[in-house]
Order: sequence, then C-alpha cells, then structure tokens
Amino acid sequence: MPDSRDAPHFARKGADAFVAPRRNGSLTVAMSEREIERGFRERFQQAHAREQHIAGLLDRAGDGLHPDQGVCIVLAAVPAELLRGEASFTHENALTYLNLRPPPRFVAGYAPSWQRWDTGQVRKGLRQWVIRSNTDTTEAYRKALHDDGTVLAGYRLGGLRDDERAAAWTPVGQLNHCVSGDVEAALIDFTAILRKYAQERGVHGGYRVRVGLVGREGSPLYIQTREEHAGYLQPEDSAEAIRRFELVTIDLDPLAGGDELVQTMGDLARDVINQGGVRDLRIIAEP
Repeated sequence: MPDSRDAPHFARKGADAFVAPRRNGSLTVAMSEREIERGFRERFQQAHAREQHIAGLLDRAGDGLHPDQGVCIVLAAVPAELLRGEASFTHENALTYLNLRPPPRFVAGYAPSWQRWDTGQVRKGLRQWVIRSNTDTTEAYRKALHDDGTVLAGYRLGGLRDDERAAAWTPVGQLNHCVSGDVEAALIDFTAILRKYAQERGVHGGYRVRVGLVGREGSPLYIQTREEHAGYLQPEDSAEAIRRFELVTIDLDPLAGGDELVQTMGDLARDVINQGGVRDLRIIAEP
C-alpha cells in the first residue's frame, strides 16, 4: 500500500497530548520533532509537484486543436494514486471509447447530439491510447487514456459553423465564442469516459480534475446561451466577456454514486459557465 499523501498524521495520547505515529518495521513509534518537520516539508513539496504535473498535462490536452481557430475546452484528470506498469489495454478496448454514450442519469432537458465526437481515429501513443477526430472536421477533439490512469481531453467548441443561416442558434464566424450547452456536453462526455476508464482499470481514490478554456490570444472569450424553450441564441451583449479565464480545479471520484457524481459534475460546469455570465445549466441533470 502506498504511503499516505497526507502524512504526517496525528493521534491523541492521553487527555492533552498528540503524537505523530510512524511505522518502523512491525512496530509503531512516535515521530520526533525533526521527523514531523521533514514530513510536512515533503508533504508540501509533493503537493506542489502534483499541481505542476497537472498544469503541464492541461497544456498538452489541447495539442493539435488550434484554439486560435476556435475556442476549446481542455481537461486533465490525474488519479490520486498513479497506476504502475504498462496497461493490458488493447486497440479493441480503446475503440469502445470512440462512440461512448453517457449514462442517462447524466443528462436532463434535451439530449444533445453526441455524434460530433462519435467518429475519429484510435492510435497508440507513448504509454497511452489516443482517440482523435478526423482531420477534415471543424468539430475537432482529442482524448488520451494514459497507462497510469490519467485521462486528458480537448474539444473545439468555437468556430464550428460559417453558414449565416445557422446564426440563429450558434455563433457563426466568432472564433472566441462558444455555447454553454456545448460546454456541458463536453463535461458530460469527459466524465463518462473517466468513469468507464476508472472502472476498467480499477482506479480508486478519486481524481484531481482541472478544466480550462483557451482561445485566440489577446481577445476575450464569450460563453453564450440559448433560450430555454425556443433554442435561439441569446444576444452577445447578454454574455460576460472573459478576459482571463480562471482555471477550475476539483477533486472528483468517478466511481461515486450517481447523484454524488452528477452533483460534482454540475458544480464543475457552473464554475466554468458562470465566468461567462451564464447562470443555469441546460443539459446536465440535477441530482
């Protein structure tokens, strides 16, 4: 069993004292002050290293999507305890993630079309399987299933249409604009993949998940929304310009019960779309 990431731990000794126990072979002994000091220093260093690691992974999640051609949502999920060794994961296993449908309990309201992420290619990468869109589509995406249990994904959400006839329900020709429902759909797809991968690989202990929006540098991002019933796109001036998107980081257990997972997914979605002035979810179910 790996060492606890939260060491050193304290236990009560008597009525008014605490000790920090540690294992010494088959015995449990109390840590000295120097050992406690070193334990906390190592704990903080490891936490910093984990944050640096997930930051680097998030930068890679958008590889090949060209956010200057349309705003993208990027996601990185790192397990609390990385898996060791090479995964016994075949090409056939990876193919099942190409047209994965989310559990019905994830979705409320109208069910969006998941077909935009249904077609693509599956390739073997360095200690990972890569699932990516075909090169002839504007609805680009890229997903990576790492041997150590890490999951990365990026979805192009902006610049999807150039036909003015579609302007009533999607931001045509506005590369740094996306629709809140597409943000939700991407989070649902990512959570469904993460849940399936954690189940198949036996990843327990939860994940550290980070989400970002990236677009054309020097220009604000906009998250627009559609009217609840008619489905028409609300005007741009109803959205809040995002001049600096704040990365969203949460701890998520994809193997949690349905209501708990849906609640966490909804909270994550709100933290993203609220930055664009959008208040309500349209697609993700309430627990």
